[in-house]
Amino acid sequence: MNSSKLMSLATVALMMVSCSTSSNTTAPSELSSSEQSSSQSSSSTIQSRQDTVFVDYKGTAPMATYFRISDGKKTQVALDAWDLAISTTNGAIISNAGLYGTNVRVFKTAESDLAVDQTSLTDSVTQFSDSLTNPFDAETSRSSVYLIKDAAGTFYKVIFASIDPIAHTYSIEFTTGLAGTTTTTINGDLAVDMDRAYLDLSQGKDVSALIPKKDEWDILFTRALEFSMGPQGIGATSAILMNSETGADAAIVAQPFDSVTSAFGVDFVSGADAIGSKWYLSNYDMVNHISTVTVPVQTFVVRTHDLQEAKLQLLTFYGPESQSFYTVFRSGMLQ
Repeated sequence: MNSSKLMSLATVALMMVSCSTSSNTTAPSELSSSEQSSSQSSSSTIQSRQDTVFVDYKGTAPMATYFRISDGKKTQVALDAWDLAISTTNGAIISNAGLYGTNVRVFKTAESDLAVDQTSLTDSVTQFSDSLTNPFDAETSRSSVYLIKDAAGTFYKVIFASIDPIAHTYSIEFTTGLAGTTTTTINGDLAVDMDRAYLDLSQGKDVSALIPKKDEWDILFTRALEFSMGPQGIGATSAILMNSETGADAAIVAQPFDSVTSAFGVDFVSGADAIGSKWYLSNYDMVNHISTVTVPVQTFVVRTHDLQEAKLQLLTFYGPESQSFYTVFRSGMLQ
């Protein structure tokens, strides 16, 4: 075979290789905004994303936002979507006040009969409850009548007829109004994939379907209420709560966000308020009587709902139009 034929065959072979390589190579897919952020802000081993949450507690429709760090999943729920909640693990009851914060008030009576008129106790419905110290106590008989005032100002008489975490069921009875005589019953499940069963008294139904399941969130951005200067004085906080029913917790570490690559040696703080309102500082101008908020530069190491480790940094409190609790934040899973 002469040299010209060899060169011709080599050329054809080269063209075939080139065509094959071209046909097997696809253009990179377009990244979503969060993926772009993740790519641009990642170190050599730890990827992070930047996102925004707007609770809008001064607006007409304040929202709570549940966030899962591993994939950036966000679920928004109206702050006043529920009034009472029952733990699926131990039957403990909380109201949407205290750490959860929509001004639901609770008063425990000495009565066990829903039919009894309780209007004389209208002014007594001033006690607030939270997930740590709530007025429902740890009753086993569930025989007391509780007076509830919801965020809209509607009163109810409530009795917890049955709560059984083993059978995963519950039943409550209530009347609307402190003089009410017509009884409504809500029967529901204490589903094991939920942290609690959530009830809306105004609708007379279980609204748990609105709330993410245990494995769908790690932290909750919400507006919380807490005791301050006695039961009559209530202080509000812009809180970041942990999915503590799953063992999620957090701790502040004295390292820049980008430098945190491990949770080794971190002393985690347990409880829903492991972060709470520790992410910002309140400043009050005594002369002009103006309150402002600043966000210090700090990093939180987080143990997620599935006991993986992650990091979190809060960057802002105010939005571009001075909105309150408009939070830009960074997060990322640790190796």
